[in-house]
Amino acid sequence: MGDAARLAGPGVVGVPRAHQSFEIGVFLATLLDALGVPWGWSKSTTPATIQRGEQLAPAQHCLPVKTAIAHCRALLDGGASAVLVPEILRLDLDGRPLKLCVYSQQLASFVRTALARDPDRGAAVLSPKIMLSEHRRSETCDALRACLEGRATRPGDVEGAFDEALAAWRAFKAGQ
Repeated sequence: MGDAARLAGPGVVGVPRAHQSFEIGVFLATLLDALGVPWGWSKSTTPATIQRGEQLAPAQHCLPVKTAIAHCRALLDGGASAVLVPEILRLDLDGRPLKLCVYSQQLASFVRTALARDPDRGAAVLSPKIMLSEHRRSETCDALRACLEGRATRPGDVEGAFDEALAAWRAFKAGQ
């Protein structure tokens, strides 16, 4: 990810460098840049990040979910105005739909619940339903438009930004 050095700061939309956001990082970076959304990544995972995730999340959550929750908490503690944790419902790569576990699909809900336990720090969790597929393009674009309203400086062409981001993600995956 070329934008790995772009760390979140005060007032931006924070993107956790963990779990599914890392899987589709190229998509998210391209999309947010195309729409003019000020954003940045969380810092790299450390043993302290993992320990914080263990404290924030219930025991039954897997380590990737706990780590993502800790990344979101760190982003908000660092001044991010919100965290972007999309509900990824479908990933089509080369015409094959990839299945995601229920924890991956519900990550935004887990983040929202874990961070709500700290009532003094409201958690602004942006969680559009994303389907990386041409077949569900309009639904995803509508969800992105609603989620990012007021945060994008170039919100006019969500469809074009989606197409650009999807092409960048597929090119990245093909090169792996």
